[in-house]
Amino acid sequence: IPIMKELADILVKNRVDRGAPEIDTSETKIITDENGVCIDVKPRTTGIAEGIIEEFMLMANKSAAALAMKEKIPFVYRVHEAPTTEKLDQLRETLTALGINPGALGANAPASELARILRENKDSDRAMVINRIVLRTMMKARYSEEPLGHYGLVMPEYAHFTSPIRRYADLSIHRILTDYVYSLDHEKLCRKYAAFSASAALQASNTELSAVRCEREFENFYMAEYMKNHVNEEFDGMISGVSAGGVYVVLPNTIEGMVSVATMPMGDYEVQHGVILTGAIDGSVYTVGDKVRVKCVSVNVNGGFIEFEFVGNPGKPAKSEKTDS
Repeated sequence: IPIMKELADILVKNRVDRGAPEIDTSETKIITDENGVCIDVKPRTTGIAEGIIEEFMLMANKSAAALAMKEKIPFVYRVHEAPTTEKLDQLRETLTALGINPGALGANAPASELARILRENKDSDRAMVINRIVLRTMMKARYSEEPLGHYGLVMPEYAHFTSPIRRYADLSIHRILTDYVYSLDHEKLCRKYAAFSASAALQASNTELSAVRCEREFENFYMAEYMKNHVNEEFDGMISGVSAGGVYVVLPNTIEGMVSVATMPMGDYEVQHGVILTGAIDGSVYTVGDKVRVKCVSVNVNGGFIEFEFVGNPGKPAKSEKTDS
């Protein structure tokens, strides 16, 4: 185990040195009783052993893709393309609005620029929401028969090879590699799997979207079920998002709910730069990353919806501009 840990640490350092962003996604751990009822919600933490396995899996995935590229055989790659100029411009504008220096961030920015932003704000009170904003800037990873590389991992070759039991993409690769190992003629291999790799990539990408959506809804239902027993209780939280209809607040245990503008000071609300809600008659401004205190006022378990109200008015007054006298 000590040698495995030493090797994993070297792999982590290599990944950081390549400029790969270390994004903390704040995953949720749902705890249920023997009847399947949610009794607790916590942030999911990664243990040392899991971290070691993850690093080794990344290398196995990379090795499988590198072999396919070298041998020029049909394959199903895991690809992650670079963010569009529009997304990077939006990130720059958002960071500036939050008072964060975007530095050299611009069109065609390498992943190392996103890594720098995360690193420089790692100890900030807004670290969690900055992670979310950077994650939203990135393109959605998908599967492709073309080796387009992985922007987030800073790898020119990458595939999902290590989990054939639960992922169709991995199983597809194992089918191709089995024939490769048993020395199927290269021309026959290409003829057998060219169309298959393209259809498998499309199928895996589409079903992944459905799986992610189901998982998100599943978590929302359980979170609402848990909060059903905590209506009228107060919690400390942080503004995680804003919209014209209200303010989203996330609690330390990852549960997220919404404060409707109907319960906030009167006004004609509008979102600025995607992270600031303005327009209250009393001048209150609500910014992503602000710490707030809320009360849970209602829960819709079937809809997976949690409604909060602010305790007091945490909105900060808008800064007035100085004028010449």
